[in-house]
Amino acid sequence: MATEDHLDGRRPDVACALDIQVDGARREAGLAGHAIAALRAATERAGLRELVCPLRPPDKAAEPFTPMADYAARTRADGLPADRWLRAHVRQGARVVKVAPFAMVVVGTLAQWRSWTGEPFDTQGPLAVPGALAPVLCEPTRDLATYVEPNVWVRHG
Repeated sequence: MATEDHLDGRRPDVACALDIQVDGARREAGLAGHAIAALRAATERAGLRELVCPLRPPDKAAEPFTPMADYAARTRADGLPADRWLRAHVRQGARVVKVAPFAMVVVGTLAQWRSWTGEPFDTQGPLAVPGALAPVLCEPTRDLATYVEPNVWVRHG
């Protein structure tokens, strides 16, 4: 679609931040808020009407069996999202738009999954894997494991 728009002479009007990362040693220093603010400012300087961001709430990994929609809907007593990454965006003026249930799919052999995770992958069914936001479906009889990760889209602007 973007290529067609370009070829047809249509100008973009939305920016998308695909990745914002803060080094683990620098977390809790307020850098995430600065990064979001810088992206919002760059979007405005470019004359674009809004910034959209697909978010991977990292704390969700502690609850891989909780549906992302339920997780993302949680709020604190002050009405802000319970999740710190969603909260950082909402504090900067974002609105949660919706959950993308199939944001990333990773399929591999059991040997591949073992090498990637250090986990045994010898049990049939959904398995919790450290760092994963959702369970990994392990199918030993097929020598296959599949991970389907959801994310949450927010809109600034």
